Amino acid sequence: MFEQHQIFSIVDLETTGTKRNEDQIIQFGCAQVQHGKVVNTISQNIQPTIAIPPAITDLTGINQAQVREAPTFAEIGPALHNMLMDTVFVAHNVNFDFPFINHAFESIGLPALDIPAIDTVELAQILLPTAVSFKLQDLSSLLSITHKNPHHADSDAIVTAKLFITLTKRLRQLPGAVLDELVRLGDLLSQQTGKYIQSIRDNQKRVPLPNYLHETHGIILRNKPQVTSRSLKPLGTYPKSPAAKKKLLLPILEYRSSQAKMMNQLHDLLSSQASRLPLIIEAPTGSGKTLGYLLPSYFAMETGQQVVISTATTVLQNQLRDQGIPLVEELLGTKAAVALIKSARHYLDLDVFWQTLQLPSMNRPTRLLQMRILVWLTMTKTGDLSELQLTKNRSHFLNRLVTTEVNAKSEFGNDNFYNYAVLQAQNAELIITNHAFLLHHEAFDSIKTHSALIIDEADAFIDQLEHFNKFNTNFKQFIEISRDLQSVKSQLQSKLTDIYPAVSKINRAYDQLEQIQTQINALQQVFFASYIEDNVPRAKRSTPIDITIDLHNLDIETYIKPPLAIMATAIQKLPVNFVQALNQLTNMQAHFDKATQNLFDRVYSLIGDFVTAAQQLQRFIAIFNSGTFIDQGTILSMRQYTDVKSLEIAVENFDNQKTVAKLFAAFDHVALTGATLTFNHRFDYFISRLGYEFQKTDTLQTAEPAFKTLKVASAFDFANQAKLITLTDSPDIKQTNNSYLADYITTVLNQIGTYTDGKVLVLFNALDLVKQTYYILKDTPFGRQRELLAQGITGSNEKLLKRFMINDQALLLGSNAFLTGIDLPGDMLQLVIMTRLPFESPDQPEVRLRYDWLKRHGKNPFRTDALPRAAMHLNQGFGRLIRTKTDRGIMLVLDTRLNSTHYGQQMLRSLPKSLPVLAMPLHEAVATIHNFFARS
Repeated sequence: MFEQHQIFSIVDLETTGTKRNEDQIIQFGCAQVQHGKVVNTISQNIQPTIAIPPAITDLTGINQAQVREAPTFAEIGPALHNMLMDTVFVAHNVNFDFPFINHAFESIGLPALDIPAIDTVELAQILLPTAVSFKLQDLSSLLSITHKNPHHADSDAIVTAKLFITLTKRLRQLPGAVLDELVRLGDLLSQQTGKYIQSIRDNQKRVPLPNYLHETHGIILRNKPQVTSRSLKPLGTYPKSPAAKKKLLLPILEYRSSQAKMMNQLHDLLSSQASRLPLIIEAPTGSGKTLGYLLPSYFAMETGQQVVISTATTVLQNQLRDQGIPLVEELLGTKAAVALIKSARHYLDLDVFWQTLQLPSMNRPTRLLQMRILVWLTMTKTGDLSELQLTKNRSHFLNRLVTTEVNAKSEFGNDNFYNYAVLQAQNAELIITNHAFLLHHEAFDSIKTHSALIIDEADAFIDQLEHFNKFNTNFKQFIEISRDLQSVKSQLQSKLTDIYPAVSKINRAYDQLEQIQTQINALQQVFFASYIEDNVPRAKRSTPIDITIDLHNLDIETYIKPPLAIMATAIQKLPVNFVQALNQLTNMQAHFDKATQNLFDRVYSLIGDFVTAAQQLQRFIAIFNSGTFIDQGTILSMRQYTDVKSLEIAVENFDNQKTVAKLFAAFDHVALTGATLTFNHRFDYFISRLGYEFQKTDTLQTAEPAFKTLKVASAFDFANQAKLITLTDSPDIKQTNNSYLADYITTVLNQIGTYTDGKVLVLFNALDLVKQTYYILKDTPFGRQRELLAQGITGSNEKLLKRFMINDQALLLGSNAFLTGIDLPGDMLQLVIMTRLPFESPDQPEVRLRYDWLKRHGKNPFRTDALPRAAMHLNQGFGRLIRTKTDRGIMLVLDTRLNSTHYGQQMLRSLPKSLPVLAMPLHEAVATIHNFFARS
């Protein structure tokens, strides 16, 4: 099928649309490859018999005038057919291009091409497993392939040819054992892609594995460093004076007096023999915060103290390990035993993955993922599934592959990734974790007797803390999983006849599943009858219901705790019964056909989903049984009045003090640092969200238990690097409906967006306004010029963020959830637009509950929570713009309240003092923005 001198025709088509029965080819591009080199190229415009839609012209740049003198496909088709005969057809998404051109050939009386075809998308997914995106433009950027004219057939074909050559080289470099598995799994790939992999394998000369790889149970794995409890070499005296710091930092880094002050404060804290007051440091972006806490941490580790650093996300964990730590170790000329630890669900379970390879799935996406993982395992040292850049909306198969806990009986020993990560942490001098893991594992075994905790991104820690103290039933997920398990019950039981004890365990598990469903229904009926049935007006019964309730009058001991106790027991036993039965069946796999094996795989996956959902419900049951929630707040929600089975219960705990005190007590020393921790340049609000009342003494600002605070100055020249502009002719937010606002936002973007070449981030308070703006904007010239990303419409938040990070022309419409997590230095992000001041809606049940709780404690909700929270969000939004000393950017606010109200002025005082704050109508803002970026 693939001869030694085979010619590969790499083809790209531009068409009037995606429907081959209705649309036509308007441009044909082809690059022919032989012996790993491009030997021939062709580019041909083609005149269609139908009009080219404006959206296609915007995308490709091809208009009616350009193709008016071009040949029709009937005229050029025979020559293209002859050229492609006896070659191998290759395309990026071959299942579009190959059927499309064959349909075009058949439409002019020529036979469809009967030649092999290969898909470079699938090859890239397998061979570039950690790529963020598999779009041609993104892959060309990743591999440094010049792509001059995206969405032009000639340029796309040449780039795809270079991609194909690169992928083929990578394929040939894979170990033989990996190629054998790819061939075994590749028969479900598109067209003849699997056969192409087989041809590479068949012609490969077998060689020993390179010394950085080894084989375990037939899987090729990357070697991991040996775990050692390494001690730092003596570092000498801590460089406390400016002269000593300059000697250490220069010429690699610059000396910053504010950073030096932060280092010294932390060194004093960490070097103290006795426990000291927790230290809170506000260190704005650009102040050198990371080095500010890493340098004193290394001197603390030299004395035998273990340091735990917690940051906001797993991405920031990786960034700290890969960038921050190598830098400080280069400065100090030393190496520390560093471990990065995350929740077990982030790691691949090698035992389970190996089992799935023994039962090849008949599902093509599953096979593709297995092949991708096999290649990735030759690259990864961590087994962290986030390296695969998969979105949170994972498949059932992938959910089955995640680790749930340390596996002492793993067939892979310390090759098991989570086992290895825990072993590293137990021997580490420096542990890097994230806030979610820290809160859920506040006493994890890796913490030594003498240890210090540094919480970076402390503003995000507060958000995670509030999320941690919220308890949801999540009945919906249980009901969906139960429905899926019930749907395979008869099929599963029919396969287990006379297989003991598997059949009895499965039957017992299904009895427990029915118990859980019965008790959920009973709880839903109790809460519906007690709080909703007679209390919701008829006019509101067809819309979603969200109400806050008072539990003092409910007989919890009689009606709530008994069903919760039954559920708790069944939830614990059900997965054990299922897994024990399935493990027995897996050991008997030779007795079952592939369809039955796939059924077992499906049930395994559902049990994994069940265990994940159970963890959340078990937390809810525990807090309900404790009785500590009654004075906090409870929310009932339903899709609508008649749908009792949609009822969910959420308990909000607004008193964070116990959680914080328990966490801090596990460490000798604690420091918290972040870029936006103050409101009106004071730490009162941040400390109150930790659960403590702010106090002031003669010597320093403290809270009980006391906190010491430090505010570090920014190193940026905001007067010249940035501007904040409020549009004075923006519509009155309180008097304007969303339809008008969406039109206005679109007008602003079309007038202003053309003056920035970088990404544009537009922040909204409500997703319904995002939706309305998106559908208006996408049909405008500016909207068609950009990759338009919209929360809730064009993908998950995770996917949107990844697309936004890699596309220079991206425009993201999103909620205030995107205030953090975006780090785009330079000219990558020049314009942030805030459509409204970032106040939470007081109509949200959780916000209402929080405000009621504050009132009960004698506080004004607006002054003590709503205003400082919104001010910090404004500051975070501005913080997306200026990340380095050379960045330039503008924040545009479409809400006149920022300038016209007293509370707006308070919010402005939380921004950098040197930031120019302007107020002007739209036409003046257009000129100001144009002049500002023209100076760049």
